[in-house]
Amino acid sequence: MILLGATVVYMVKQHIDISPTKWGKFTTTFQMLAVTAVLLQFKYAYLFWWLAVIFTVISGIDYIMRGFKTLYAIDNAHRNGK
Repeated sequence: MILLGATVVYMVKQHIDISPTKWGKFTTTFQMLAVTAVLLQFKYAYLFWWLAVIFTVISGIDYIMRGFKTLYAIDNAHRNGK
């Protein structure tokens, strides 16, 4: 989904500035912890799994909102003659 959004922004803007967010970093951290916990058969691996799910959803929403803001800013610049 993020890749598709980035492609749309690039097609419209002809340039894209991709920078990681704190939510994306939390997501990656908890996804790696979840994978490690499952592989090590950690008793409470499901806690890391659910934290990874929660942060993945938050991160996805954040990236979608950033994408819409970028596209909306482009539309406003064109309407105002900039």
